Amino acid sequence: MSGIIDHSQRMNQENEVPFLPEEIIFQILIRLPAEFLYHCGKYVCKTWREIIRDPRFKERHLLFSRSSVFIQESYESFDASFIESEEGEVRVKPLERQFPGQMLASCEGVSLFYYHHCLDFLYIVNPVTKKAIIIPFPSLIHVAWIGYFRMARIPHTGEFKVLCRCKDQNVRFHWLVLTVGTNATWRRIDTIPGEDSIDLEKEVCSLVSVEGVVYCATIGIAGVGRLLAIDLRDETIHNIIMPYGSFNGLIEMRKNLYCMMCTLEYFEGGGTYVMKELEIYILEDLHSSRWIKVYEIETNMEAEAIWFRGFWPVAYLDDGHMILRIPNGDKHSFVAYDLKTREITAINLGIVAPNVIVIYKSSLASW
Repeated sequence: MSGIIDHSQRMNQENEVPFLPEEIIFQILIRLPAEFLYHCGKYVCKTWREIIRDPRFKERHLLFSRSSVFIQESYESFDASFIESEEGEVRVKPLERQFPGQMLASCEGVSLFYYHHCLDFLYIVNPVTKKAIIIPFPSLIHVAWIGYFRMARIPHTGEFKVLCRCKDQNVRFHWLVLTVGTNATWRRIDTIPGEDSIDLEKEVCSLVSVEGVVYCATIGIAGVGRLLAIDLRDETIHNIIMPYGSFNGLIEMRKNLYCMMCTLEYFEGGGTYVMKELEIYILEDLHSSRWIKVYEIETNMEAEAIWFRGFWPVAYLDDGHMILRIPNGDKHSFVAYDLKTREITAINLGIVAPNVIVIYKSSLASW
């Protein structure tokens, strides 16, 4: 009998979890992937479960979640991959399962999908927690305009909002916004003078969501750029003056908006203009259109073809890599540009013609 008791006591001692202050456990858990925390971590013990369910923990965990680029092939197959970086190496991770529909936008781990079966419908989902909600399709929009959806998470309130650009029967464009988790109705945001005249189908070249504001860049035939800031915090629209130069794209980096401007030079051998110098600016103040130059890159056309063919910024990964899309006829290729070493690495996607490119991060966020 005593042997059984001794064996039981030894087993209990072996199964005891060493004591750690709750703050240390908290700091360890916020560095673990959201998938592990939701599917495994919360079942380890009561202390872990209470920490993981704490809204403050979910908020802090977002700060440590790493961004990746979600790339989807087509409307029919929905095959998708992630471009991600780890320890300075950029790699492509094919997704084993198909996503239910086409991802239109994502913000802080909550994503917007469009699905066409018998009827068109939109739904919001956190792919980690599987929490989902169907939202109505805007009455003014046509399926051809699904590329003009963006999501934003409002700082301080944690609300998720969906922004949509659509047109009415008079072919006038409007911005519509919906707050996720409320009465799920679309409401119109007042435009600014002259904004209705923009032909979005031809001129919109970049839509970027940063800290509750969606920035919409347009470019005219003469190369003159225009930047609108749709502030979803108070649902107003502002006109921002761009830095001087030839516009080359917007990108979100470290929760700030960056604008790329380039200097072009005529290349007689190719009979076209090529990029001579690339400048990257950060938007310091939305209301005063104040920009600060943070990077200046002299291009080497002979060494790297991207300076000759041009590129479009896709995303910034947390380790310092920018993912760039390079036009190549009807197709596009992708490279990773290291802002520190200025090295360029080709990315082999294994996808013929990706038509969905969304910045994504896993999280426990909800609405």
